[in-house]
Amino acid sequence: MKDSSPAGMRWTIRLLSVVLFFLFIWLLGFIIGDINDLQRPNHQSFYDAGVDAELTRAQEEFNASLEGIRVDKARQDGIKQNRSQAMEVARDTWAQAQKVNQFELTAGRLPSDELREELDQAHERYISAQATFEEANTKAANLSAQEYAIRQNLVTLESQVQPQREEAYALYSAADKDHEHTLAIYKLSFIIPVFLLAAWALAKKRESIYRPILKALILASFLQVGVVMFEHFDAEYFKYIALTVAVLIVLGFLVRLLQSSARPRPDLLLKQRRESYHRNTCPECTYSYPDDHGNEFTCPACGTGLFANCNSCGGSRHNLLPFCIHCGSEEAAPAVSV
Repeated sequence: MKDSSPAGMRWTIRLLSVVLFFLFIWLLGFIIGDINDLQRPNHQSFYDAGVDAELTRAQEEFNASLEGIRVDKARQDGIKQNRSQAMEVARDTWAQAQKVNQFELTAGRLPSDELREELDQAHERYISAQATFEEANTKAANLSAQEYAIRQNLVTLESQVQPQREEAYALYSAADKDHEHTLAIYKLSFIIPVFLLAAWALAKKRESIYRPILKALILASFLQVGVVMFEHFDAEYFKYIALTVAVLIVLGFLVRLLQSSARPRPDLLLKQRRESYHRNTCPECTYSYPDDHGNEFTCPACGTGLFANCNSCGGSRHNLLPFCIHCGSEEAAPAVSV
């Protein structure tokens, strides 16, 4: 993109370059995402291989027994609650019948057969409810003892299974980490060559009109390299890698700028000189010179010849620019030490 291009076209090219940058990120992300389809290690397979199946089966049986005991205890608790309520009702009925019976005796009358029968029935209901309550209470106590014994067995089994489970998890973690590193290698094996190829093409084709495309590809691939490293490398290692890469990038740009400052490219040198002449300043030391400088003029600050007579037309020309402003003849600009 040349500076002489219309402003609208330059901004359109910049906008499309930004859009292309995000499209490259999207495309590279799709390709890298497909690599994630590689099958990961299965945790259950490591657990099945590392933990004794008999111990696991015993744990499952004990846990099933605990569930059955829990259901039985809940049923016995329900029976106890129901019988307790029945005992209270029978006791209240018996107490009321006893009061009536005592009243009859006090009055000198014999209790009726219905009253004596009611007393006997209330007493029987109370005795029956109490027996059922005691039976449920005994069963609940036995179930609690069984539950305690099973839990003790589970503790013993867990002490045997836990080391096996930890070892299996350690093996799984190692396999999963190896898988992450494998994914990182596959992804970087794709994205790094893309980045290097784009960087090499840009370095070789500095003046190419396709520089915006190459720059968009370089930035997108470099960003994806950072994303891959962040996803698959431990934070402890990633910070050192990221810092090293950042240092190398800054050093690369700094060296490039220093080299460009010491030995600027012809196009940049011409642009610098053109802009300095436009501002009436010396291209070498930025000394300001007057408009009425005459046909020939030498910078009094650094001694650089800024204007001289044209060899073709004799008019005053810019000594550091290639063409005469009057006749258009081309002359090589004198080399100036920096």
